[in-house]
This record gives sequence, C-alpha cells and structure tokens, in this order.
Amino acid sequence: RSNLNYPLIGNPDLNAEYNHTLNVRYNNFNFESGRSLIANISANYTQDKIVTNTVLLEPQNNQETFTQETRYLNADGYYSVNGFYAFSIPVAEKKYVFSFSGSANYINNVSYSNNLENTNQNLILSQRLRMQINPADWIELNPSAAFTYNQSEYALAELNNANRNVKTWSLDADGRFYFLKSMVLGVDISKNLNSGYSTALNANPLILNTYLEKQFFKDKRATLRLQGYDLFDENINVNRTITNNSTIDSRSNRLGRYF
Repeated sequence: RSNLNYPLIGNPDLNAEYNHTLNVRYNNFNFESGRSLIANISANYTQDKIVTNTVLLEPQNNQETFTQETRYLNADGYYSVNGFYAFSIPVAEKKYVFSFSGSANYINNVSYSNNLENTNQNLILSQRLRMQINPADWIELNPSAAFTYNQSEYALAELNNANRNVKTWSLDADGRFYFLKSMVLGVDISKNLNSGYSTALNANPLILNTYLEKQFFKDKRATLRLQGYDLFDENINVNRTITNNSTIDSRSNRLGRYF
C-alpha cells in the first residue's frame, strides 16, 4: 500500500471481459470531380466489464481523515456507439474546396460508489466546416469553424452537482501570401469560445502565429524564416475529462510567446 488513504483491494474471483463490436465503414471518391465521402459507425458492448467500487470509510482508531477504498467487480451494461463522417467537394476548377466533418459519440458507463450502482451517460457531438481558397497563385487561405458539445449525467444525484454541459466554438484560419517573387507571409490565427466550465478555469484564448520567409535560388531550395508563436501570449488549454465517478475540468498553460 503506497497510499494508506487510498487502498486498493484485489478480487481473485473476477471474470475476464468480453468485447462485442460491430463496425460499418463506407468510402467513396470521384477522381474527376474530387468529391469524397467517408462514413463510419461502430457499436461496442462489453460483457462482464471490470468496474471499480469506491467506498468512503469513516475514520477509525482516532484517525482524522477518511479512507477511500477501491474494490473491483464484474458488471454488465457498458456499451458505446460512435459515428463519423467527412465530405469534401471542390468547385470552380478546384480553386475552392469545402470540407464538412462531424462525429457523435455516446458512452453508457457503469461503476459503483459506496456499493451503489452508478451509470454515467456521456454524449459528445462535434461539427466542423473547413474551406480551402486558392483564387490566385499569390494567395492560399484555409478558414474553418467547429463546434463541440459535451454532455454528461450520472445516475447518483450527488455526482450531478457540476455543470453537465460544455460547449466550445473554434474559429481558425491559416494562410500564405506570396509577394516580390521570393517573399512569403504566413499567418495562423485561432479563437476558442468555451462555456460550461467553472469560472476559475474558463478561458477563451486568441492565438496568433505568423512568419516572414525569404526564398532563395530559382528552384527555391533554400529559405530563411523569422517566425513568431502566440503573439498575444494566451496559449491556454481548457479540457473536460469524464470518468466513472467524476467529472474533471482542467486548465493548462502551454508554451507561451516566443520567436
């Protein structure tokens, strides 16, 4: 026992898990038009899934702290359904390309808390639109917009005290601009709009990366580049992790502005 406050209790009578999976995939690509479609759907059911049972024990023998004991047992009821698609269509002689993609993931998880069965339903939906714009030889633009929705709900009421819905809008654009025959200006900008996280963790960072590049020789086999990352110094990531018996919001400060 490396941590006396969180002991782990083994179970030699556990049965092995058995996973049952069904997967269907469809691909279609037209070489002449450049259109493509990819779609996938899968379902998974786990029989005799090994789950945790966390039990909070009252202090004993004049102890001042509680002990959280973790045990393991077999349970049925775990399943997941996942779907994904990606569709791309070029227009105007492939000067413009529109790409749509999205996914839907649903997980019904099973665990135990203080010897009571607890199920967790987690639904994650996402949708993304991306465009490739190349109207002339001197410009390349790739704007995109994405939306993600994360909903989680526990059967035990005491675990539903946090905001169960998280939404994120992501707006991105990157581009290259060619001028003076051998000069290139590159820009990559993104803005995240988050809602549903706790006030202390929530962040809506605006990230700007850019570079100025000089190309040498006729075949441009050599370049000299000055590049700046995160010019506004807001490179913060916010994330939600769903576990059997908890919802964890985290915020991390990534590498900030540098050149």
